[in-house]
Amino acid sequence: MHLVMMSALPMMSVLPVLGGGLICAVLRRSQMSLFLLAVSMLSQAVQNGASLKLTGMSSSKVHAFTSSLSSSGSTLVFDIGLNDGTDTSNFLSRGHSVVAVDANPQWAKRARSRFAKEISENRLLVINVGLTGSNQTTTAGTGGMPFFISRTNTRSSFDYDKATKHGPPIHTIHVPVIPCSTLFAAFPEAFFVKIDIEELDHVCVRAVAMMPRDQQPLYIAWENAFKRSTVNVMNKWPIFDLELVMGLARNGFPHVKMSRGFTGTSFGPYLPDQIIDCYVNTSGWRTVPQFVHDGVSCHGDVLWHEPRTAPWPAP
Repeated sequence: MHLVMMSALPMMSVLPVLGGGLICAVLRRSQMSLFLLAVSMLSQAVQNGASLKLTGMSSSKVHAFTSSLSSSGSTLVFDIGLNDGTDTSNFLSRGHSVVAVDANPQWAKRARSRFAKEISENRLLVINVGLTGSNQTTTAGTGGMPFFISRTNTRSSFDYDKATKHGPPIHTIHVPVIPCSTLFAAFPEAFFVKIDIEELDHVCVRAVAMMPRDQQPLYIAWENAFKRSTVNVMNKWPIFDLELVMGLARNGFPHVKMSRGFTGTSFGPYLPDQIIDCYVNTSGWRTVPQFVHDGVSCHGDVLWHEPRTAPWPAP
């Protein structure tokens, strides 16, 4: 299932999307001059890009990418959770410039080979790094963080249980980790942030909510969290995702859609405005208060629906 949200300067939207076992959120901001904003933020992006050296990504590569972005007038998309590259391919085919991120070095290596032309044209950066919501930063040279890769399927995660969902064996490596905020700060404002990092989506969703509104992406989308806590009901999905939606709504994203998604490895070829909301079966955006009233559900498939007991009041 996916949740999609749209930012509101002056009109923003939040879209929950259900599909393929995913929930994705996309946010949209008002149409501003992305080109001019990219130019004005370029020096800051170059400065912050130095921090990506920890991942093996030199500041010169970041500079070349952001310079090309501003000179071409292209719009930036973050593909956080590159996986097999399907979404990155869709974004590139639509003319976007892409920063693709994945902790799994196998996916990063394949993408660098598959998209060598786009990389050489400075339309794509592939960054092999894990992301966190804290200020924690580690490098491969200092051990990095344990990352688990299945030997029998495409699953990989910092969460051992997630990586072994379909059973062991697994391969353990260590990868560098940086905060989501560091990644976002290294680049100009994005058109779209897509997040699918195996139940850690929330750390980058919260990083977006903490960004200054004039630097927020136009849209943000994420896969649902699937929290299974037996101790604290407030951490259970879909209530957990509702909290993320409400947090974004309080920080400039008042509209939302929910979709059944596309496949288990792709958010699909459609841009946020084209996605069909699976509750109302149209491509229109719902307000967050309406979403809270409707419940976290698709048509005929209620997942959570009791607005009187909603833990967060509608804004």
